Amino acid sequence: MNVSPNRLFSHPVLWFLNDDYTKGSFDLNYTHEQSFHELTLHCHFSLDNQELLQQIERKEVAYALHVECPLTMYRESFFLHHTQGTFILDTARLQGKVELQPVLVAMRDFQYFENQDHHLDYKQIPLFVPKGAILGVARSSYLQIEKVHNDLGKKSSIFSFVKNKKNEPMKIDTDQDTIIIKLKEKDFNHLQMLQSSSTYQPVIYALFIVPALIFALDSIDEDLELMRDKLWFRSLEKVFLENHLILNKETVALKTSYGLSQLLLEDPISKALEVLMESGGDH
Repeated sequence: MNVSPNRLFSHPVLWFLNDDYTKGSFDLNYTHEQSFHELTLHCHFSLDNQELLQQIERKEVAYALHVECPLTMYRESFFLHHTQGTFILDTARLQGKVELQPVLVAMRDFQYFENQDHHLDYKQIPLFVPKGAILGVARSSYLQIEKVHNDLGKKSSIFSFVKNKKNEPMKIDTDQDTIIIKLKEKDFNHLQMLQSSSTYQPVIYALFIVPALIFALDSIDEDLELMRDKLWFRSLEKVFLENHLILNKETVALKTSYGLSQLLLEDPISKALEVLMESGGDH
């Protein structure tokens, strides 16, 4: 929703491109960070107009950020009644150029929209403004979103399944180049049957890869150079760096091994439940 410089409004709009207001300003400053599958926008709106500020306080007007991605057809608007806010977007719905358009929006009908800073042309004119109308426009900006390839959990990646010679319940070994998941013979045979169909990949992730990844993340210690001797650590470290994070003990403690495993494997528990429901969860 890029507001064209040629767009005409039937009511005054606080905009740096017109003179509908004799004074005042509206703008947005923001920072962003992309991590795993999320784009986080930290926004700070600045508004210099006393009456509009009072209307925002009364929730008659709102700050709004319209986010639009032409390539994926994603469109969404976020609303605030405070100057600062954080919005989290799913990068699975974004690709390439993403437009950010800050606006002020009427949250109710105004039978008589008045402001002491309106241009003289609007004085003494009964102005009706409907709910949803744009009352202010700030400069738009753009972000470039690039997807990060993540092949964790695939056959060619950092996990290996082997039979446990002692026929014991599942054990995980992180002392080798790959994260080795040891299964007793019956479980190993069942796994092979599941692997023959791509349908059950989310179930395999949830049952085996998630706990193995949690175990591996929890095994990270202070000696990162020693950890880098292992292929699985170097692979994980690459994914973390691509997502602007450092793979170390502090990061795991802050974000938790369980939370990180969910991000790395793109919410495998939810996907596994969907597969199980589709394959007969209603019986």
